[in-house]
Amino acid sequence: IDRRMDELRAAIDVNPYIFNRQFLFRIMAMAHAQFAELIGARGPNTQVNAACSSTTQAVALAEDWIHIGRCRRVVVVAADDITSDNMIGWLGAGFLSSGAAATGDVVEETALPFDRRRNGMIIGMGAAALVVESEDAARERGLRPICEVLGTKTLNSAFHRTRLDIQHISQLMEDLVASVESSSGVSREQMASQ
Repeated sequence: IDRRMDELRAAIDVNPYIFNRQFLFRIMAMAHAQFAELIGARGPNTQVNAACSSTTQAVALAEDWIHIGRCRRVVVVAADDITSDNMIGWLGAGFLSSGAAATGDVVEETALPFDRRRNGMIIGMGAAALVVESEDAARERGLRPICEVLGTKTLNSAFHRTRLDIQHISQLMEDLVASVESSSGVSREQMASQ
């Protein structure tokens, strides 16, 4: 032990340990704050961590903030950090063993998020960036939006961490679509075709 302690002391003398003051910024979920600082965005700012529902929940949160007047525009940036060299072995194995990861070799035959042939997710496929803004804010910028958020709900089945209560989720989706049909005057057939 004494010999090993002497070796460590010698190594520290040559290459002293210095605590990296940026350590907390690197391990905390603070990308949202760093991004806002980078682009000079003020107003509501948060991060959402809801696994594969994170982007959808972020859009719902953005729509809520805009609807109640907290802001006129929200930048949503979504990605995962599990495809890094350090994480893929652990999390990739977990998704594979749970049957949640797709294993196809041809991406066009594997990336089927709303298809009956879907057999799992492609790890890292959820990366996206979009701007959700009020209609008048888009008009002021001279933009024609490419889509409209007609309605959102954030709900929970309190069923299982990774599996869905199919009956409950089906009823929630039916309620959401019926609510959007009623409030927007757009039928589900029109939504599906557009």
